[in-house]
Amino acid sequence: MQRSNLFLVLWICLIIIAWGRTDVISQVNVKIPDMKTSQDTVVFVPVVVSDVSGYGIISYQFQVRFDSLVIKAVGVSAKSTLTAQWGNAIANFDSAGKMIVGAFGISELTVGDTLINLVFDVIAQPGDSTPIILEKFKFNNGNPKAIIDNGSLKITLPTRIRDRNPSNIPKKMKLLNNYPEPFQDQTRILVQLNQPGQLQIEIFNVLGQRIKQYEKLSINTSGISIDWNATDSRGMRVPPGVYFCVVRQDKKILGVDRMILIK
Repeated sequence: MQRSNLFLVLWICLIIIAWGRTDVISQVNVKIPDMKTSQDTVVFVPVVVSDVSGYGIISYQFQVRFDSLVIKAVGVSAKSTLTAQWGNAIANFDSAGKMIVGAFGISELTVGDTLINLVFDVIAQPGDSTPIILEKFKFNNGNPKAIIDNGSLKITLPTRIRDRNPSNIPKKMKLLNNYPEPFQDQTRILVQLNQPGQLQIEIFNVLGQRIKQYEKLSINTSGISIDWNATDSRGMRVPPGVYFCVVRQDKKILGVDRMILIK
């Protein structure tokens, strides 16, 4: 009888230990590091995960909250991240200060690294900051559990600011929505500036790859328009999807616009 009781106690202890180990193993740490960036830039904010090997992760989804007066959501980039093997993530940022991200694939994620990069346009002034908060993070159907460590983004002074000539920096620029949007064969990109100058227009895909570039475009106060026929720099047709138009002047980003090409 005593031996039976001893075996029962040992069995219960083994079960408790096994449960404890399962709780530890079923957790994945998810972190957004604290970052600094300059004014008038596009910043890539990494979502970093601990080792995810052996968890069978084939999907994830989460929500991001931030101060929309400091940064503006542009989208996500899977380039050189764990998500790259699935192609890319899907981002919805129709609501100010919030972005919903999701991705899935047929092969499970392995090791630990940057899961996905969140892409923001910095619209605030130097000295401003915003928390970047992850919420409702779910791998698969909730297993493993995500343990979140949120970060923040601080806007710093641009480098070599004393060497800049303020008279050469436009006080106001408006990148109008491309039309039509979404589009099938061709869309027109409209740019307005409050003073004459030269612009550079670049078009990127969701992987962060520049596929088209228009340089030394002269613009006056009435604006300028560019017709993009959904081809890359080699004249090849690009596939349907989300693309980003970036307008620069003197290497300074003036604005970013999202364009959707459909079949």
